[in-house]
Amino acid sequence: MSSFTIDEGAAAPLTVNSTPDLSKDQLLGFPAFKIWLSTLQRSLARQRNASHEFHSAPYVLRKIDIQAVDFFKGGRLGFLKLKAEVSNDKGETLPGSVFLRGGSVGMLLILQPDDIPASSEDGKRVILTIQPRIPAGSLAFPEIPAGMLDESGTFAGGAAKEIQEETGLTIPQDELIDMTSLALGLLGEHEDGETLQKGVYPSPGGSDEKGRRSP
Repeated sequence: MSSFTIDEGAAAPLTVNSTPDLSKDQLLGFPAFKIWLSTLQRSLARQRNASHEFHSAPYVLRKIDIQAVDFFKGGRLGFLKLKAEVSNDKGETLPGSVFLRGGSVGMLLILQPDDIPASSEDGKRVILTIQPRIPAGSLAFPEIPAGMLDESGTFAGGAAKEIQEETGLTIPQDELIDMTSLALGLLGEHEDGETLQKGVYPSPGGSDEKGRRSP
């Protein structure tokens, strides 16, 4: 194990205990970690508001233990498993087992012949890909085209890239619709609410994965 501190954006120096194969620079350069840490720090800072339910005994991020790291081809950091120690001065703790992988995008591609009115359901077909998915125990898993987003990629750019890679189809970015943003816009925003990443969190109890959908 190796240890170092993070000062950027923290109320006090934050101790990180890391595995030998992960350096401080690699960790701070991992978009999923940076987004998770900044989001959590903003949420913790909201406790300073007297109306916050945890104001009288605020929680603090005291330590991060990196438990496992997976690298993709080319040495790019892909998955990160960590334990965040978040507690207050009363000794009360919050669950802090975290699996970081970043955001993802899934595309619902519906094809219909040109000679059929778009308002009709006739002739519509959905494109699925067949992928080996070892976590699901399958070598032929049917799914909609999908992939992970990096920090620099826009939603539309990431979606168009995955569509081309997985189906061979080239679709202009301006023809893609972010269905997740449309749905979130209907929900509205609370003035005093937390500022989270736009997306659907399928398992927020343990993972930062957030998906977005496009037709």
